[in-house]
Amino acid sequence: MMADLTRADKKSSLSKFFGNRVFVPLSLFTAVHVVASASAFYLAENAANSKISSYGAAFAWVFSMIPFVGSGGIEPMTFWGHVIAIAIQATGLFIFAFWLALFGFAAFGRPRRLED
Repeated sequence: MMADLTRADKKSSLSKFFGNRVFVPLSLFTAVHVVASASAFYLAENAANSKISSYGAAFAWVFSMIPFVGSGGIEPMTFWGHVIAIAIQATGLFIFAFWLALFGFAAFGRPRRLED
């Protein structure tokens, strides 16, 4: 009987992840950030960069720039392309850190203080 009560009290990792109050705003912010950044990068680089021939290429480039430094074989050619790349890296670092913290909280629970 006691084991059933402790199992019922514990939430699963998925319910901690999706039920977290930060999940929806973070998801919306990430989606808006990726779409807006891809649109801006496409508009800035489409004419000058032959590797950005479609919005899909710009979207894939932005999506790879958020968690990783480097963009594979695509690099900005224009001044505004460089400005957008810097902005994506600066904001993407924090977005990726928030997602990692949310996953860590769901997997391992809230951090506890060590008592002296």
